[in-house]
Amino acid sequence: VKVDFESPSTPDKWRDALPEHEMDLLENAVAIKGDTVVVEYLRNVTSVLQLRRLSSGELIEELELPGLGS
Repeated sequence: VKVDFESPSTPDKWRDALPEHEMDLLENAVAIKGDTVVVEYLRNVTSVLQLRRLSSGELIEELELPGLGS
């Protein structure tokens, strides 16, 4: 959630920074250089890493990780 720090107690001005996924569970998100955030989701008992735009939540790239049990 993005919060307007000029009026943080006004929830109607808050907005989602990352879209909610119907199947994947958001585990972690870390803002890195510029407008980029690294997002970790749990998908079918395996971790998934994605690079997304912090400003829009748009998917930049899904990073390939070793498979289950490796």
